[in-house]
Amino acid sequence: MKKTLVALAVLVAAGSVNAAEVFKSDEGSVDFYGQLRQELKKNDDNDATLKSGSSRAGVKVNYKASDDLSVLGLIEFNINDTAAFTTRKHTVGLSGDFGTVTVGKDSILTDDVWGVENSYFYGGTSVLPEADGFGVNWLQQAMVKYVLEAEAGWLKAAYSYDNGDANPTTFEVFAGTTFDAISVYGGLGLITDKTTSTTGYSTTIDPKTGMGTAIKSTKDSEIKHVMLTVSYAADKFDVGATYWHAENENKKANYTLKTDSLVVAGSYMAADKTKLYGGYEFVGDYQAADKDFTNLYAGVEYKLSGWARVYAELALQDDDNKADKENNYGIGARVYW
Repeated sequence: MKKTLVALAVLVAAGSVNAAEVFKSDEGSVDFYGQLRQELKKNDDNDATLKSGSSRAGVKVNYKASDDLSVLGLIEFNINDTAAFTTRKHTVGLSGDFGTVTVGKDSILTDDVWGVENSYFYGGTSVLPEADGFGVNWLQQAMVKYVLEAEAGWLKAAYSYDNGDANPTTFEVFAGTTFDAISVYGGLGLITDKTTSTTGYSTTIDPKTGMGTAIKSTKDSEIKHVMLTVSYAADKFDVGATYWHAENENKKANYTLKTDSLVVAGSYMAADKTKLYGGYEFVGDYQAADKDFTNLYAGVEYKLSGWARVYAELALQDDDNKADKENNYGIGARVYW
């Protein structure tokens, strides 16, 4: 599962410095940014794989319409081996003292806010809206986002339109604040899914197309979720906990899956360029009632510079939906610009 917060942290701490500045004037700027990933993963039930992960690149623009108003634009695309040059994000927006508003193909707030889970490879199951059993896509085609940052804290709200039931409808609100070294944030969301998809083709051949008639399936589900996170950050270490509760009501099956998750995670700077990190995830009623999931992971990260790093991670997972426990590991490298 991808880690948006890790990527955002790098962009804030280093990426904005190392981004290629295509254009800059008194009227605004255009920046070219991205990251290349290479990852070796070995899971218990699969052969080892060496892939490019979710490498991506993008262009972001910021033009001044007036002293109090800026016009924003962003396009981000995949450059990995499975979906090369497909669009990840595509937004336009406005920014001012009122906050920032963007419209377009964008990530849901759940993916932006995430929580304290900090795995490079094997975490994220505790982020319930995107986990199996709920499966909300982290990208939505018609997203409207509002972000306000102030001294007292921050507020994020987002709504995505269903495009005539071609996409789910999503609505989420998150807010947070900081007290010295302690951060507290949380939010809630509602996702309604009435999309139709092709699940297969009948054996009866249509003489016009030469193919079987498409078999359509229409969803009718409603997902509700709430989240709360508390974290503490010191000079050399941080630790925190995130709790999620989510309910997936399948109205066609007249069944509601209710799931709770808790993750405790942290990191420690063992040296100037070396960080140790780890966490524990527990998900109750994972994918089905009375089926639990636990994940204990630990890793080490070494920063070659502000724009390059290597890392390794080990995860011990126990999923009641599978017959055996799993011992998985991964080694990776990233280069940012």
